[in-house]
Amino acid sequence: MKLAFTKTLALQKSLGLFAALCGSAIGAAHALVVSPNPIALGSRVAGTAFGIEVTISNQGAAAVNLNAIEVGGGLSFARAGGTCPESFPATLAPGSSCTVGVELVASAPPGSPIGSLQVVTDLVNLIAPITATLGPNGSPLTASQAIVGFGLDTNGIKLGERSQRVTFTNTNSNTVYLSRITGSPISVGLGGNTSTIASYKSQEGSCATPRLGRYGFIYTLKVLAPGESCDLVFQPAMYYKTDGAYDTTMTLLTSAGSTAVEFKAAIGTSNNALVFDQSALAFGFIEAHTSSTRTLTLNAPSSGATSLFAVEVGTGSGFSRAGGTCPTTFPTILAAGT
Repeated sequence: MKLAFTKTLALQKSLGLFAALCGSAIGAAHALVVSPNPIALGSRVAGTAFGIEVTISNQGAAAVNLNAIEVGGGLSFARAGGTCPESFPATLAPGSSCTVGVELVASAPPGSPIGSLQVVTDLVNLIAPITATLGPNGSPLTASQAIVGFGLDTNGIKLGERSQRVTFTNTNSNTVYLSRITGSPISVGLGGNTSTIASYKSQEGSCATPRLGRYGFIYTLKVLAPGESCDLVFQPAMYYKTDGAYDTTMTLLTSAGSTAVEFKAAIGTSNNALVFDQSALAFGFIEAHTSSTRTLTLNAPSSGATSLFAVEVGTGSGFSRAGGTCPTTFPTILAAGT
């Protein structure tokens, strides 16, 4: 403990001159120790929680005022029990100790996560680093679409009305934990990210369950059993309506590794556009409980191949796609002049 003092020393009383004598002294009123320090959890396989007990000891002669004991490290580490207080302020008596459970959570993705145990007192802030190395517990989830296209729009308004659902499937024989979703720029409201201004957003789907927290919605990501699937619905969020391409890659991080999905959309005009041979389809009178088919021809431009990301008929309107030569699996390439 550092003690500071100041003493005024009269040098020449008759002249009214004086000087300040300052200094410091270091005392050993207490000694707070974290053990082990650093906290190394070693090499492990993701998908299984693992905990270690850390001891905080006051080896000094004075009580220590505790203001906080926190475990940080993104979504990989968490505090899990122990005898140390969880409400503050608190006191650790001289010669006494308490324990903190540090857990590597099951949903932590493969990699080398770094965290810390922080003990905050009136006089010192102790930090013990936490490290681990994680390998995947299976193969990454499969996505129903590797590339998701939202098309071209002249001002971005219609893009904001379009959505695409992506399904993720666990093909492993073991459980897979969803950890978080990343992308740049992307907003998903998952894994602690609740911002909304970005090129794409997703706040729907069975992969995440929202609940209202103190500062907004908190999303709990799903745990997928073998063979189980979940989905996310993505939608462009074109707030700035600037001409150009809005492409990004979304990555879903899980205990089995990462699954990437590429998003594509554009604002502006294009001379290399596909054209239907009819602007509208007229079905006329159709007797109830019968069906009738009409055909649209999709013509590609005479130069340059065109990437197709979807060919869809709006659902819920009584119409559906019924055959034809256009592709049914995407993405695909439509050759020039076809």
